Amino acid sequence: MMKKYLCAGILTLLAALLAFTVPSNSQVTEKERAFDEKVKKFLDKLSGTDEYYQYMKSLPEFETSIHPQSRAGVAVSCKKKEK
Repeated sequence: MMKKYLCAGILTLLAALLAFTVPSNSQVTEKERAFDEKVKKFLDKLSGTDEYYQYMKSLPEFETSIHPQSRAGVAVSCKKKEK
């Protein structure tokens, strides 16, 4: 009987930890917008780079972002998996 409650307690604790660690959709979207704005300001300083970045972001079959550790603003584009 004790094992049953212990397992249930551990599962509940794990579920609660998972629920609190997963960011909400609005948090992710807000962070993306702030990051995109920083990227835009940076890319405005370079000629043609902003146009390329915006073009790649507009393509629905690609997911494009700026590498977070890149000092030069390297854009990374990955083709999305076809469904």
